[in-house]
Amino acid sequence: MFDAASVMGRLSHLVAKFCAEHQLDPPPTCQQYWGQERIPLAVFEDMLDEVYQQRPVIGLGIQIGQMAQIDDVGVIGYLGLSCQNAWEMLLRFMRYHRVAYDVNDMQTNFTDDAIEMTWGTEHHMPSRLLDETLLSLFLAVIRQLIGMPHLKAVGVGLLYPDPLDSSRYEDFFGCPVQFNSDFTRLQLPISVLSAPIIRSDPTLTLRVEQQVEAMLAALPQQDHLEAELRQRLVECIHNGETSLSQVAQRMHLSTHTLQRRLAERQQSFDELLLRTRRKLAEQYLNDSTLGLADIAFLLGYVDLAALQHDLGTWLDHQLSRIRPAQMALIPST
Repeated sequence: MFDAASVMGRLSHLVAKFCAEHQLDPPPTCQQYWGQERIPLAVFEDMLDEVYQQRPVIGLGIQIGQMAQIDDVGVIGYLGLSCQNAWEMLLRFMRYHRVAYDVNDMQTNFTDDAIEMTWGTEHHMPSRLLDETLLSLFLAVIRQLIGMPHLKAVGVGLLYPDPLDSSRYEDFFGCPVQFNSDFTRLQLPISVLSAPIIRSDPTLTLRVEQQVEAMLAALPQQDHLEAELRQRLVECIHNGETSLSQVAQRMHLSTHTLQRRLAERQQSFDELLLRTRRKLAEQYLNDSTLGLADIAFLLGYVDLAALQHDLGTWLDHQLSRIRPAQMALIPST
């Protein structure tokens, strides 16, 4: 699913708006994808990371997501406006969620007092910034559509470890947040379902549904190469086996076949390996029991110098946020 993983193109506008609000330089890809229907997931994750490098604060994704207005989610926002109440809106979003986030599947469950929406990691492990941004954006747009700006969630789950200060998360969601969750989760009170949509315009229904149906049909078929490759990359990294041939062997493919299948998806093995190491590194850095030498070993590097050579500026930013006292332990290259 490398070629299929994407998010709605309007999110480049949201990132640019956030940068303008905070006097940051917008990532060049914001302009590149301005007006495009889709942004490849890897590009959008890099876009968020470029913003973080300029503004390395806890809960940056929350800050970005909570700025979202209905216009910032394009046709999905108009789909919401075409509904009469929140239940109708959620039913339509369940059908068309891939138009907004064509990565991991969305599941919906009910309890006596809550409706729960979850997104797994079966196709892709989203970055911390992506996890934060999209979940906060989702809640921000729901609040606007039903005219309840202070709507509190019942429960929230995020995939990554508890940051040094979780107050920004709890202030925004209005409830305790479970970190290190097995999946991204948003629970809302069941009473929300009867809330009417503010500015509801049922005349939009036919036109908007025709548009989202066309967009849904245009999305590529999901393939499961990514899920397997991600799993094998993690296994190989932990075993210090990070060559293309070693990963291909674990997937029971020839090196040539794996190269060809990646080329068909316009992907680079080295880039995918680096992205996987970054995501693992982010988890390890939040575990205070692991020293930097331990992390280098777990990521398949022979020493700290090799770790710095590969992860460079990204690692420096992570250390300045999470472990500033240990920055001097990383050798310069």
